[in-house]
Amino acid sequence: MTQYPVLRVLAAILKIVAAFVLLATVLVVLAIVGSGVSSPPGLPPAIFWITTLGGALLVALAGVLSTLLLYAAGEIIVLLLAIDEHLRRTLARLGGAPEQNKNG
Repeated sequence: MTQYPVLRVLAAILKIVAAFVLLATVLVVLAIVGSGVSSPPGLPPAIFWITTLGGALLVALAGVLSTLLLYAAGEIIVLLLAIDEHLRRTLARLGGAPEQNKNG
């Protein structure tokens, strides 16, 4: 029995968005590093490369962290749905029925 179809779709969407965020992060980091071909006039090349690579590193860390959080959110939803399903199955095997809230 499939319950909560919207939550299942939401979990899948979160995982897909996480993959796109990771892909975008890789592309942005490559663009940042690739744009650092030559330093602007008046700025020493060493400082330029340190700031370029530092910025790329910060973008990479932020992107990876965002990816992990989005994917984890999708996995938590899947985990909670699995717990609900297993509890319902266990309750059915024990011969009980889910207790209904009398207020609605």
